[in-house]
Amino acid sequence: MEYTGTLLRWVGCFSRVAGLFFSARLVPFVRVFAILLLSISVSAQESGSFGSSGFFSSEITYVKIPKTMEVKVLRTIDFALNKATASQICKLSKAVVCINASFFDENNKPLGLLITRGLALQNLHAGGNTLTGIFAKTKDGFFISGRKNLSLKSALEAIQAGPRLFSKGNLVEGVHPLSSRKQSGVCVDKQGDAVFYLVRSGIFGTSLEWLSDQFKKLDCVEALNLDGGGSSQMYIEGGASIEGDYSVPIFLGVFAGL
Repeated sequence: MEYTGTLLRWVGCFSRVAGLFFSARLVPFVRVFAILLLSISVSAQESGSFGSSGFFSSEITYVKIPKTMEVKVLRTIDFALNKATASQICKLSKAVVCINASFFDENNKPLGLLITRGLALQNLHAGGNTLTGIFAKTKDGFFISGRKNLSLKSALEAIQAGPRLFSKGNLVEGVHPLSSRKQSGVCVDKQGDAVFYLVRSGIFGTSLEWLSDQFKKLDCVEALNLDGGGSSQMYIEGGASIEGDYSVPIFLGVFAGL
């Protein structure tokens, strides 16, 4: 996907109108918001949300990132900040999409593997049952992998998070249900494009079966859970944005080509 600043402003106006149209209840008890943004000379991203409304329901908001797009790990420390919100880091870095990324400790240090601009800033965390997956960007596209038999020689950007939820089109065995009412994540679809998503749920969190159905609707074959709860937040320039309960020190950012 490539688009200019002028297109982004046009897309912002279009998405607001489209959002009002699609927010009507087309199917009882189900709200579907899907915006496909197109232009003649540039390809555009697909974003939207779907799910059911109600006290016990879940809704997923997503944005598809073509594999030709530039995605970077964004550390707030590189912008002279301890922490920031998704909208703040997008505006500072000039990214068009930002989502919270890795878990972090009480000193705001991200946990696990961290690669940016081809440089390994932190090593792989090999223990435990949480940081079980890697999301990486290479010159050829995106991939999600487990920690075993991992090759990162071609990785330009990478983070470690977890748990890994979906592999080869199926739920990973032994993964526990997600209890947080807000949960961020990333998946890779059959075409090798990435999908950033954020799930908002009712009082009992999100069932893995429901989440599996959403992955299949998005054609995802691999999926990785990112930090959740109050950390979950996503900013989409000209589209739907979801604020977190507090600021965080690390994000994934998407950049439009010129």
